[in-house]
Amino acid sequence: MKYLLQISGENLSLAVAEALAVSGLNRAKQDDNILILSSEKFDYERLAYTRKVYRFLFMCKKQDLIKAIKKFDWQQVCGKTFYIKARNTTYETEALAKEVWKKLKNPRVCVTNPETQIEFLGTPSKVYCGILLGENKENFNHRNPNKR
Repeated sequence: MKYLLQISGENLSLAVAEALAVSGLNRAKQDDNILILSSEKFDYERLAYTRKVYRFLFMCKKQDLIKAIKKFDWQQVCGKTFYIKARNTTYETEALAKEVWKKLKNPRVCVTNPETQIEFLGTPSKVYCGILLGENKENFNHRNPNKR
């Protein structure tokens, strides 16, 4: 399975090294703060420098995003309900959701608790699409010695 990681921008080299160590891989593809790993078993809950982990769906150039959405088979990846977020793309979330909506047979959007959460992450040249698997919400600042 291919994983898409949104790593923390604090220390990119440390975040990449951590992800490679946890996954047991020697290399991965990196684009800005996006990391793509291909691994059979991957315990992504152990990652501290990773903000979000996705199941990788596709990537494309920014100008080809609508074409890629129309070409992708959304029926296989979407569950009963879905929700879409777009970050750093040239398109609004509503426009992307509308294109996915057209490709589904019985589309149902759920904002509060969707079965499938799809996110589009943009870098300066490309857009990556993935299904959210996990999010690191832990605030490490509460562990500081002066707050004990």
